[in-house]
Amino acid sequence: MATLSSLFEYLCEKNAVDFNPVKGAKRPKVDSHEGGTPALGDHEARALLDAPDVSTLKGRRDRAMLAVLLYHGLRREELCLLKVRDIHDRRGVPHLRVHGKGG
Repeated sequence: MATLSSLFEYLCEKNAVDFNPVKGAKRPKVDSHEGGTPALGDHEARALLDAPDVSTLKGRRDRAMLAVLLYHGLRREELCLLKVRDIHDRRGVPHLRVHGKGG
């Protein structure tokens, strides 16, 4: 959720979106001994996908970005680095080439 919040804060700063739909969302507490980031539940993911106003171009763009983030588990920076040329077709199935952390 921190990644999504950071992304939307950045988009707000750039006036690409009007508000951060993740701001104020209750975040689960993580036991410092667990070490992992908890996954979003189905209802949380659906709420994020339903937040943008898809009747606008920006809303459709935001929903598409959220879908890519959620479906592929990308980091904010990985999403920002995506280019059209990173979409590849393998035997009729579209794939993304992600420029991830650590190379």
